[in-house]
Amino acid sequence: MVTASEVKLFTISAPSSGNVVRAGEVVPFTIVSESETNPIDSAKLMEGSLVVGTFTKNQAKWNTQDSKMGIQQLRVVAYSGTIVYSQFANLKVLPKDKPVRLNFRIKHTYPHDIGAYTQGLLVYKGDFLEGTGQLGESNLRQVQINTGKVLRQVAIPSEMFGEGITILGDKIYQLTWRSNVCFVYDLNSFRLINRFNYPTEGWGITTIGNQLVMSDGSNILYFMDPEYFTEKSRIEVYDNEGPVHNLNELEYIDGCIWANDYMTNRVVKIDPKTGKVVADVFLVIC
Repeated sequence: MVTASEVKLFTISAPSSGNVVRAGEVVPFTIVSESETNPIDSAKLMEGSLVVGTFTKNQAKWNTQDSKMGIQQLRVVAYSGTIVYSQFANLKVLPKDKPVRLNFRIKHTYPHDIGAYTQGLLVYKGDFLEGTGQLGESNLRQVQINTGKVLRQVAIPSEMFGEGITILGDKIYQLTWRSNVCFVYDLNSFRLINRFNYPTEGWGITTIGNQLVMSDGSNILYFMDPEYFTEKSRIEVYDNEGPVHNLNELEYIDGCIWANDYMTNRVVKIDPKTGKVVADVFLVIC
């Protein structure tokens, strides 16, 4: 088989690499033959390992309806006899519409230890499970909701800054900020049963099915294998204007991921399949 470096079958004339497209658009691809002696027999358009279009008269269409947000690499593969040749085009996918603006109301307030720098919070069997931060003060605690009384707690090493927590099965997972360590506890006893390392910062964490989803302060959400805490996939989070950074505390509710935009009063609702911000709410508390 002849290698791609020996024979150039075509160039991509449209779209230009680097173009911005909006989710839901159908993007036309056009190629121009570059070899008179090697006519193109067939060509296909690929998004990752998936064939998303075939070329007819040197044209194909890419439907972005279900594409992930951010930079997506499209590959055109053409065949001429035994010759296979491919080229790439990188296109940036953004949501077409602004996020839907949601309203909220406060239904109840509860007492809380103002000395606890809350990083992760969830409700379990009528109590709060809370992960706190600050060097030398970070811990995992169980808190009585109505009184704020700490029922039990376990500290993490003083040189580590605790971050988000979540429950999966009979285990609690607690991230650390810049120590690259995730602690795993037995849900019932708070006994430390494991610890994992990861290469990024640790911010927020939640669960979707049997996967963990974590943030690192960027616009990326990582889907992690809970058995080994290794990355299985990722999405990049965008609204119609661009990437949404500083994704912090995460919650998975009714099919979507909710995250607060750290250092702002904005909370975003994210499609976990594409990374699109579908709605947001701005918390203004007087």
